[in-house]
Amino acid sequence: MRVQSSSWPLRVQAIAGNRVVVLGFGHDRAAMDGILGFGVERFDHTTGRHRRLDNRLRFPQARRRWGSNRNPFQTFTWADHRVEPGRTYTYRVHTMTGTPGEELTPVSTVELRVRAEEPGVHGVWFNRGVYASQAYSDRKTGPRPRAGSDRVSRGWVR
Repeated sequence: MRVQSSSWPLRVQAIAGNRVVVLGFGHDRAAMDGILGFGVERFDHTTGRHRRLDNRLRFPQARRRWGSNRNPFQTFTWADHRVEPGRTYTYRVHTMTGTPGEELTPVSTVELRVRAEEPGVHGVWFNRGVYASQAYSDRKTGPRPRAGSDRVSRGWVR
């Protein structure tokens, strides 16, 4: 399932697989002053549970607080790997401003309703390793090194 929504200056697209929802964020460059990143909330319509998604890359001032309301995602893609097949979720994405480590203030907000795919004949999988291996392959062009050459020790994998 693909869903997108926008409210200037923020645009968000969600792509749902069986057990993951990938979120892509876009933001108008002219409106980025003071923006620290993106905060994400998720509501599970099956259980009624609401939570802020955690960001393990946190501001030092936040100490052991992981929520994206204090440690916003500073990337334009994020994946929620805690979804269950067939469930419906609402994601609320905010651009965040304020003081790093403190409770941040949402500036712009976009909401999306997403349904995770049911397993069936076809499956949808997202795997960070696939992206990484393709990027690695793209950067390492040219003839393959011979075994024992110093290029093997500088990043080539056999």
